[in-house]
Amino acid sequence: MDWVLGKIVKKFSLLSFCVFVSLSNGCEGPLPFGAESSTDGKPLEVLILNHPQSYQKGKNKEIYGFDADLVDNFASTHNSKIHFKVYKNSQLMLRDFENGIGDLAIPVLPTGLLNDFSKGPLFDESHLGLFCERRLKILKSSDLKKYKFVLFKKFSTLKDQQNLIQSIPESQRITLDTDNTQIAFELIRDKKADCTVVEEKEGHYWSETFLQVHWFQNFKSEVQTSWLVSKNKPELHRQLRNWFLKISRNGDFLKMKDRYFLNWRKLEANDVRIFFQRKKQILPEYLPLIKKAALQAGLPWHLVAAVAYQESGWNPWAESHTGVKGFMQLTLETAARFQLTDRLDPEQSLWAGAQYLKFLLNQFPPQLNSKDRLALALAAYNIGLGHLWDAQDLARQHGKNPYSWKDVSQVLPLLANQKYYSRLRYKQARGYEAVDYVEKTKSYYQLLVLRN
Repeated sequence: MDWVLGKIVKKFSLLSFCVFVSLSNGCEGPLPFGAESSTDGKPLEVLILNHPQSYQKGKNKEIYGFDADLVDNFASTHNSKIHFKVYKNSQLMLRDFENGIGDLAIPVLPTGLLNDFSKGPLFDESHLGLFCERRLKILKSSDLKKYKFVLFKKFSTLKDQQNLIQSIPESQRITLDTDNTQIAFELIRDKKADCTVVEEKEGHYWSETFLQVHWFQNFKSEVQTSWLVSKNKPELHRQLRNWFLKISRNGDFLKMKDRYFLNWRKLEANDVRIFFQRKKQILPEYLPLIKKAALQAGLPWHLVAAVAYQESGWNPWAESHTGVKGFMQLTLETAARFQLTDRLDPEQSLWAGAQYLKFLLNQFPPQLNSKDRLALALAAYNIGLGHLWDAQDLARQHGKNPYSWKDVSQVLPLLANQKYYSRLRYKQARGYEAVDYVEKTKSYYQLLVLRN
């Protein structure tokens, strides 16, 4: 079949396939979204914290920040204007919000500290992280008792911080009643403190500025974040919920998040050296095709490029002993599904690989946080959807969350153990390779975002 004419058949085949899998939430179907005008015509009043990853104003008065981008996207969807009311600390913001000021409040605090307020969709999950002066020797938890800590009052009711204090009661501590994490990093830089406990992503952000400070570990408990919604705006709750489902499914949430949060696994130095060498020498030739395929699938091009690199090193003629071929290392089954005529044709390979990745992303609940959803889809791309289902079943059997990448990654290696795979539907698989594949692909993806 001619490739140009074949694309018509492919679109029809994909549509038929989507109809087939729609009962299992496979492909995007009609959803109750679309532009909705504000019910009263007034601007959306948003209380927001002046915070490097939430809201800031540039030299030319341009507004940027993860939460600011999300608010702008939501307001655009609903044909609403925005009025930001900016605060220096969350306490003043919450006091005003409690007194009826504002439609939305974004205090950049864990939801566990906001039980008295009405919350919107859960946007993300993170952890508290331990950040210390880079030269400290910390081999075990008891080593921490000799160091001076900067702790934040806002985290005082969280179990991780309480447990830390209980484990090292003799340590010196400075407690700050502020939202400004930068102060803790300045104290460590000036040798007035040794360690601090902050939200992981914010800690990584400041450690890029304060090079003397290094991430040591994350604590166990998850920290969830969401916006607060006025109790007098029930319609706003519904609009937020529908909007968040939409941007989770179409990839917009992932794109906005990746602009600001770049916590990538440290690759081996040689991996990074080769990656940037090929990025300079090889990627420019194929970048137009990568961007075209990503646009057609509604995915970030950086993600498609990262998968292609992890699969083939951007080599369109790559072949594996397992029978997969081409830029995106497609199986015969996947090639047949998308009516490909030549797996070694970079354009065909990229188009089908991107479409297949989008299909896999849609196999998981759209309300799932983007981090887990992407990791599970990447694992399925590598190991096959059937084997991933086996891993999810195994996670359930072990009392773990089948939609948490952290939990699924712990059981995936068991697919190579006869004791476990003999009882599974799709049998043996090299699950340990899938875990490594996901972490490396995410790292390359975020390196591409960072360098662009």
